[in-house]
Amino acid sequence: MDDVLEIAGKQFRSRLFLGSGKFRTAEEMRDAYAASGTEIVTVAIRRLDLDNPSQKTLLDEIDWTRYDPAEHGRLLHRRRSGSLRPSRT
Repeated sequence: MDDVLEIAGKQFRSRLFLGSGKFRTAEEMRDAYAASGTEIVTVAIRRLDLDNPSQKTLLDEIDWTRYDPAEHGRLLHRRRSGSLRPSRT
């Protein structure tokens, strides 16, 4: 494919970014991601409750085998180690 979007050395066929907000359910969010063909999803980290690392959050609802699992791994590590905290500004 000649027309690719490259970000930090990763190539993407789609330029569509989808967010995690405004969906009524996690299932609706996952279905929308799949139907859209997006390869990039954004998550508003500051909207997540990260005070309890064992509590399931939106990060656990996204199929990270389809959307950059390397970044997801870094987020989960930072979340579980307590170094990922939302801004309270």
